[in-house]
Amino acid sequence: NPPAMSGDLVISLWIKGRDFSTDNNYFLSLGYNNDPSIVYYYDGELKIVESSGGVASLASGVTLEDDEWYHVAWSRNSGTYTLYVNGVNKFSGPTPRNADPASNEWTIGWAIPRNNSASYFNGTIDELAIFNRSLSTQEIQDIYKRGATRLNLTIQNCSSVDCSDGTWQDVNDTSTQDLNLTSQYFRYRYAFETDNASYSPELY
Repeated sequence: NPPAMSGDLVISLWIKGRDFSTDNNYFLSLGYNNDPSIVYYYDGELKIVESSGGVASLASGVTLEDDEWYHVAWSRNSGTYTLYVNGVNKFSGPTPRNADPASNEWTIGWAIPRNNSASYFNGTIDELAIFNRSLSTQEIQDIYKRGATRLNLTIQNCSSVDCSDGTWQDVNDTSTQDLNLTSQYFRYRYAFETDNASYSPELY
């Protein structure tokens, strides 16, 4: 079961939508019919928590572009909601309603009722995590930076001392591979890559 929403918690996820022009982009929802939707994109902006009957949603003013990855973190700390997008605090406000997920059903990527296909999120959701405690701003930024920054390792296998005869080959980050380092010399390089110019990978 998910953590009870009566206490502090953080919901963290990466989203990429194919069509944010529609009003039915529910990333994470809770409950049936009039019970709240937790994180969703509606009426041209990102919103958090739609209370019973849709009367108490918190609008952030954050707009999203199609086919772009965004990290969204929704935090509740001592009765205050905070919305982070790409590690930046975009909105804070009081909790409009305490919902108990133990008595409702959580869904990812769509909203109840189930037979309403228009309520399905048209996009991709990755690395959804639910924390049963509050996270600091730095912790949320670190989660974002782990996805937005990368170190890409390539290596050369060469016979000449200046490696002029070598060809750079990419080192696979997910599985073992044979680098075939059979020549007398080799050299390597790290490429620092980022999706956000405000952050850079670090090599220790």
